[in-house]
Amino acid sequence: MANATPKLRSGDLIGAYPSLQKINNGMSEVLQNLKELQGLMEDVQQNLKKFPVLQRLSPQDLMDLNNINGEMRDRTK
Repeated sequence: MANATPKLRSGDLIGAYPSLQKINNGMSEVLQNLKELQGLMEDVQQNLKKFPVLQRLSPQDLMDLNNINGEMRDRTK
């Protein structure tokens, strides 16, 4: 972003394009990783018996995991 900002401010859209493309690719990768992580978290929630260590979590920890999952779901939409 640091490379793109001065070029965008000066109106050099062509010069900023490679930096913007890298930013876009990075954001796409982050979004894909979030979707995969969200899928894993949903699988864990649906199949708690497959993950015995999670059965020892406190109610607060489980609530925190649910909140994180909700935030991730919001960001991937």
